[in-house]
Amino acid sequence: MAEDKIFFVRLPIAGVISRHIEASDEKEAIEKALADEDKFGPIKMVNGWELDELEVYRHLFEGNVSWVNVSDASAEDATDE
Repeated sequence: MAEDKIFFVRLPIAGVISRHIEASDEKEAIEKALADEDKFGPIKMVNGWELDELEVYRHLFEGNVSWVNVSDASAEDATDE
């Protein structure tokens, strides 16, 4: 029986953040929300998980274009690391 290996696994996550924004219309409200630099405070990860990237986007996908860096789960052999 072969020994188990160690793999570095990356899982894309999706979610939604929300808050009230004062603006004259929907377009301005979205622009103000995207421009706000202070969206995230400390985020606690547990059980050895690391948060590699956290960014907000107007769209995750638009037509056949992906605006995100990681959209598929992956695993790399990390046995020798």
